[in-house]
Amino acid sequence: MKYQVLVNGSSVPVHTARVSALPLNKIWDGVQRPLEQTEEAYFVSFDLQDTATMTIEVAEDFSAYEIRPKVFRLDEKRAGNEDVLNITDVKAINCEIPLEIKTVKPEMKQ
Repeated sequence: MKYQVLVNGSSVPVHTARVSALPLNKIWDGVQRPLEQTEEAYFVSFDLQDTATMTIEVAEDFSAYEIRPKVFRLDEKRAGNEDVLNITDVKAINCEIPLEIKTVKPEMKQ
């Protein structure tokens, strides 16, 4: 597995979903995107009673990453291949590790 996630020291399951790799959306035309226009995304979900320390351990080296939305201003620290976030209330957080910009060109229908 590429990622391991710990919440308050306990491992939580990391799930996989196939998502669009393109930064542009289109009106659904009844056909799924070709596989080369998608990528795997990993996600976790957990209950939060008070506060939590979430540690994301990444199997590979990475340099660029981003935690969003930035407006949350999370207390976050990176050490090697680990990123530690202190979560104080329920919210949806997007962690892109490593941060990659896709350059796939979609096929245009005539």
